[in-house]
Amino acid sequence: MTASTLLTLSSNTLVTLSGNGEITTRADRAVISFSVTAEGDSAPVALQAHRERISAVMAALKAAGVSERDIQAPSQRVNENFDPKGTKPRFAASGDLSVTLTDTAKLNAVTDAVLAAGASRISNTRYSLSDDRASRRQARQLALDDARAEAEHYAKTLNLKVKRIVRISETTASPTSANGAPVVIVEANSPSASSDPTVKTRVTVRTEFELVKP
Repeated sequence: MTASTLLTLSSNTLVTLSGNGEITTRADRAVISFSVTAEGDSAPVALQAHRERISAVMAALKAAGVSERDIQAPSQRVNENFDPKGTKPRFAASGDLSVTLTDTAKLNAVTDAVLAAGASRISNTRYSLSDDRASRRQARQLALDDARAEAEHYAKTLNLKVKRIVRISETTASPTSANGAPVVIVEANSPSASSDPTVKTRVTVRTEFELVKP
């Protein structure tokens, strides 16, 4: 909590304060990012092997109940590599896929299916809320209560009372997804990746209160 301004105008006093609120909510949406790679003695061979592996992964996802519209297919890229002796080039084709799950309970089953079908590794998992409006409102109320409590403390200390809020602005301090909802990113090897996922919604309000004589 910080007070940035304490200004007296005639018989009234204005005090500018910040209030913070945070709500933890169970995530109901997850986006899994994973890589698929394949090698070959030539670029065409590597690309063909990669296409076959992608097809196997896509089939595994559909068998696990993932809709095709929730799968973002990768673009292919090829790199030329050499063995440790530097005598024979090898080609590696790779691409990253992402899968959106609206049922986070399926996360482990989908991850296992993807890896078994040929995905090289899971890059990360992004948890979020499909609709974060209720969480924002709760966090906002906590932030307003926080700022109001500090204003009441100022008023009591100065033998004044809080009359009204003159001005207010808000900041949501959370990473956000494309639709603006808060997200939390979990690395593939993190223990949190297999636990019950939660998202924290943080709201900060900057308020200006008018204090008057009782």
